[in-house]
Amino acid sequence: MSGQQKKQLQEIVSAINEILDTVWIDTEVLHGKEVDITPTWRPYMGFLIKKYRRAGWMITRKVEINTRTPRCPRDYMIFMNPTWTMCPKELRSSGVQR
Repeated sequence: MSGQQKKQLQEIVSAINEILDTVWIDTEVLHGKEVDITPTWRPYMGFLIKKYRRAGWMITRKVEINTRTPRCPRDYMIFMNPTWTMCPKELRSSGVQR
């Protein structure tokens, strides 16, 4: 992986962690938090999914096609942490280093 790719990957991890570090409402804890994927993230998805799964996350990747916005599918991941139903909110962390 080149220096440019490593830098891009660090930026993506930081962006994802910022989203995961925000307050989760109860339905997100139960059903997952959605993180939209920008087109520049797509080449790194396999690596990122493995990285977060190793940190304990359950991840689903989805693409939705909407007839109201043709040629603009919504590409996103759903993050769930199975330990959070038992873990106090104060202790929740992404577990992936930036």
